[in-house]
Amino acid sequence: MRAAPQSPSARPDLSLVATPFAESHDAPRTLTARLLCGIQGWVDRLIASLSSVSTAPVLDVREFDWTTHLRGAWTRVRDEALAMVGDRHETMVWHQGTALPAALATCPETLRLLRRIPALESAAFVVLPGATHRPARRGPTKAIITCDLALAVPRSGDVRMRVHDRIVRWAEGETLMFDDSFVHESWNEASHARIVLRVRVARPLRRPGPWLRQAILHGLRRKNSA
Repeated sequence: MRAAPQSPSARPDLSLVATPFAESHDAPRTLTARLLCGIQGWVDRLIASLSSVSTAPVLDVREFDWTTHLRGAWTRVRDEALAMVGDRHETMVWHQGTALPAALATCPETLRLLRRIPALESAAFVVLPGATHRPARRGPTKAIITCDLALAVPRSGDVRMRVHDRIVRWAEGETLMFDDSFVHESWNEASHARIVLRVRVARPLRRPGPWLRQAILHGLRRKNSA
């Protein structure tokens, strides 16, 4: 699925930068939690104002040339994913600039493609089992953009995701770019699993955005490793 491209010089539509938890039934009720969410919303709006790519919930893959390489080799990536995933729901293959040891022997083609992606933050094979609904949630920052390369998508039963006010569906061999800082949720109403290679990259920003982005990502890395 492709969204209309946005000129890099165009002003971002800040109305699309969702207020944290605005659509969630689990909105934080304590004063501290509300304050933190307010700060996150302000930072996300600042990042959006500095973005050199679309700030929409779903982005046009043509803004990211490297997605062509993923689509061109998707069957080889699929074969490596099937050999590695097993019964796990997520298998990390790249984290913080480094290929994971388990992926070195089993995923050479996937790693070759990942090394060509600029500003790569992480990559993992992610499984959405059949008859599953993943509730509404949002990612921690607009400084990251997510790309899904669809590797296995059931043909019977509805497999879809809502990102803000958009409903999107995966198609095998295609890439889907989205901003998970918007509220999003996923459904797999089929009997078989959906498998994607989920790639997260740092959002391209105009100055002084890269400095802000680096500070945010450094903080997230420290939090995740704690």
